[in-house]
Amino acid sequence: MTALKRWVRLHNESQSEGGGKPDDPVDPAKYKALEARLREVERENDFLKKVSAFFAREQR
Repeated sequence: MTALKRWVRLHNESQSEGGGKPDDPVDPAKYKALEARLREVERENDFLKKVSAFFAREQR
């Protein structure tokens, strides 16, 4: 069996088991907190990229 066929079969099985939609509604407060955390982590990641580029230039 090819990998693609296996992935399609696994996807179809997970959809038939109800894996397509969550049973619990999303808590708006938790969602906003997660969005804020995501923005914070993205800013930290951008900062670390800039710092690593700076030190990479300094090493030469």
